[in-house]
Amino acid sequence: MDTKLRWLPALLVAGAGCVPFYPPSGAIEIDPPPRFERLYSEMELCTGREGDFERVTWWMVPGYAFRRDEWLYEALWSPGHHIVLTAWNAYENDALIRHEIAHDLGFGADFHGHPIVQRCTGALKSSLTRQRAR
Repeated sequence: MDTKLRWLPALLVAGAGCVPFYPPSGAIEIDPPPRFERLYSEMELCTGREGDFERVTWWMVPGYAFRRDEWLYEALWSPGHHIVLTAWNAYENDALIRHEIAHDLGFGADFHGHPIVQRCTGALKSSLTRQRAR
């Protein structure tokens, strides 16, 4: 392998946390309620992974869904420890909040279907989690 390219994978991984985060339109940063910290602790215990609740920035968007590019979301995790929830789901859907916490605990953006995560998050109350906007 070319010595100049040998470091490329490590640089890409190291730089992944440096991607700028732009909250969705209408999002406000919130102080998480104690319930979110309890859910985070439960997910750490269930998955066997340790995270840092204090490092997460929590955002809330009014309504039931928000648009990001060509997709509609009910919730979103972004590298850099950002979790965005719709107002509806922040109060009603612990399974969806656990799902976003699983991303933050290092299961990454594409863990869907991982047996540990499925067991620990429970069934989602909605099928909208992400779907194409019309």
